[in-house]
Amino acid sequence: MRTADRKCRAQLMSDRAFLIQRDLMRAFVVPREAITVAVTKPEAKAWTIAFRHPLGRLRYRFDRKSTEKWKAWLAPAAS
Repeated sequence: MRTADRKCRAQLMSDRAFLIQRDLMRAFVVPREAITVAVTKPEAKAWTIAFRHPLGRLRYRFDRKSTEKWKAWLAPAAS
């Protein structure tokens, strides 16, 4: 799935997410718990996820369709 501005792609694995920017300057793996903490407004229809990365603060905006995929991926962890 991609961010709304198509600058980052996310690959969801079983318990982690792999995020890589289009310019290949930043790529990192984030555990499921870190994603739940990084979501700025969990009640929003389109999520913004903010991380503190050693190279700076990263903010990724996802559209509704991608947000639904994130919610479905995080749902088993909540139950």
